[in-house]
Amino acid sequence: MGMRAERIRLFSSGVPLAGILTLPDDPVGQRPAVVLAHGYANYKGEFGGFDELADVLGRIGYVALQFDFRGCGETDAPVGKMLCATEWPLDVMSAVSYLQARSEVDPQRIGLVGQSMGGGVVATVSALDDRVACTVSLASVSDGARWLHETWTQRRGVSGWNEFLIALQNDRHERALHGRSRFAPLPELLALTAEETATWLEMRVRYPLFLYEAPWESIDDVLHFKPIDVVQHIQCPIRFVHGTADLMVDSSHSADMHAHAGSQADLQLIDGADHALPIGTHKGRVQELIAEWLDRYLK
Repeated sequence: MGMRAERIRLFSSGVPLAGILTLPDDPVGQRPAVVLAHGYANYKGEFGGFDELADVLGRIGYVALQFDFRGCGETDAPVGKMLCATEWPLDVMSAVSYLQARSEVDPQRIGLVGQSMGGGVVATVSALDDRVACTVSLASVSDGARWLHETWTQRRGVSGWNEFLIALQNDRHERALHGRSRFAPLPELLALTAEETATWLEMRVRYPLFLYEAPWESIDDVLHFKPIDVVQHIQCPIRFVHGTADLMVDSSHSADMHAHAGSQADLQLIDGADHALPIGTHKGRVQELIAEWLDRYLK
């Protein structure tokens, strides 16, 4: 099936977000559509994984919308200001509204797919927005405070975590008094190891839209990111997919959300897969799990 890719702009709370809409060429009426939500510090292409996924979905009859969250990629919002708890769910809901306004899309058949922090965002939106017909959450963070605590204490110990909290409190004071938040390298904000930081820098060279710095305000918002608190309200079918070898976000995050999400939830653990599900060695299996779930509920 032939396809075409259209560069688009959609608005979320008045902020323009850059996007790419992939549409099958065959004019057969309104089609099911999927919003692809990228991960933290990433961009709409998700290191090329979402570019490939949009192509795969387009070939089997879906309209796929990739877009940059506020603070990421080519958006006009302040670069690096990533408010995943407070703004990103609104961005996904705006993406759903955009798709519903397109004549090529069946407004009743719209699904969500999200990776990592984006996976937590689509789970959150699935509990808030009854327009969502089904969802796939990949390598998701269930609780930002828990995740940051795990990340910091495992790599820097309890003393490192306490120093992080003091620095965060100082930045809160700076924001309240002067309206500005200090920028810092994301590998430092996330307590990454030297090896993980080197990998981050390599990916930054290969994918220039991948962020390296962010304000402390962004990491503060992660502490309030809690999809686990709302997943029990999800009314649509949701599939959680996680790798058992994920060193960035433990698979227990997806397992916990699955346990709270009700009878329409499904959990798929991929043995040996790491955090980079859309681009890793198991990406073929990931694409199959996404397509199978979408076909089950959108076609």
